[in-house]
Amino acid sequence: MILIDTLMVGRFSATELAYQAIGWAPVVVLTTAGVGLMIGTMVVTANALGRGQLEGCGIAWRRGMVMAGVIGLLAAVICQFGPSFLSATGQSAELSNEGGRVVAVLGLSLPATYFFVVTTFSLEGLKRPVPAMWVMLLANLVNIGSNWVLIYGQFGLPSMGAEGAAWSTVIVRWIQVFVLVGILLTMRDAAALGFRGAGWGIGKWADWQRQRSIGYASSLSILAESVSFATLAIMAGWLGNAPLAAYNIAHNVLATMFMVALGIGSATAVRVGFAHGQADHRNLAMAGWTGLGLNTVLMAAFGVVLWVFAPMVAGGFTTDVDVLALATAAMAIVPWLLIVDGGQVVMANAARGRSDVWIPTVIQFVAYCVIMVPMGYLLGVRWDCGIDGLFYAVLLGSGAAVLLQCVRFAWLGRLDRRGGLVAAQGF
Repeated sequence: MILIDTLMVGRFSATELAYQAIGWAPVVVLTTAGVGLMIGTMVVTANALGRGQLEGCGIAWRRGMVMAGVIGLLAAVICQFGPSFLSATGQSAELSNEGGRVVAVLGLSLPATYFFVVTTFSLEGLKRPVPAMWVMLLANLVNIGSNWVLIYGQFGLPSMGAEGAAWSTVIVRWIQVFVLVGILLTMRDAAALGFRGAGWGIGKWADWQRQRSIGYASSLSILAESVSFATLAIMAGWLGNAPLAAYNIAHNVLATMFMVALGIGSATAVRVGFAHGQADHRNLAMAGWTGLGLNTVLMAAFGVVLWVFAPMVAGGFTTDVDVLALATAAMAIVPWLLIVDGGQVVMANAARGRSDVWIPTVIQFVAYCVIMVPMGYLLGVRWDCGIDGLFYAVLLGSGAAVLLQCVRFAWLGRLDRRGGLVAAQGF
């Protein structure tokens, strides 16, 4: 959805694209942190399914929905202070005011985003990802239409640019969550799985410690990464409107391909979690390394295509000559990022499916906060490498992350072979 917004806003105005880029920076942090909190829903659901405790699937979903509601409301309130936040980061008055309005509007979509993610994770934990996929595809089609109306100003409405795209996101995300929840509650085995007819029981607070613990660790891990990328976007804003717009284009291409890797990572976590529920260390290890291999092959293929067609891809986002030149140059770095950035999220999810909660978080904190951000400042700002320097910093951080995550998963596999794997307990 963000990619479509970037395409349509970029074709409307390079200036509006800069507003959108800086507006999304803090919202992405809140979005991904919330998504991390919900990951425990998927892992616990997969574990419960593996043990044959079907009612645990519904309990995990209800707990996730409670968390989504509370965190979503808090995030929406925080976003209303968008202009003040952007001003505090050193952005120009223009970017702070216009981008801040985008932040405030997008905040209204966050509760829906979290509800949708919880429901999607529940279905993925059940090995039923197709309904969510179709809902997202249809939502993107609706988003194209509503963007056309709100960005460009159709049917007598004023053209709203980046703010119009934000309102479109709000509308579409609330629609898709109602649709997906309806699908989940009307499944044939919804009652047997505990989604329907079981009241709203979630047990005592202490009963769902494991689900929360996985979520806390995942959220901090993703938060470290998303805050680091948001910091790079702020640095791009220091370089000017054109570099910021170009950074947004290249980053959105990377983020879109990253969603494929995230899907592979989610599937890997489910397969690892299922094997963990059955105390099957052989299939657990196979699931993790297969996920990494699949990601490497797919991202390498995407990277070759992107490298060949970089000018065409960048040209699809903007007609501004300065922005186009900067974005095209940055696109040459993105293919390398696809492999390492995708690989690290796959292996981090594999470790979480194995109930290795905190070490992946420490790894991602070191890779992104300790390595990537300082190198981004040095390369992009101090040493005048521009947005290319920012993306080289991403390459260094993600490269370190995937290497360390692989070492950790291999070490866990060695422990499992030596001591015997104990099945995951509780939900």
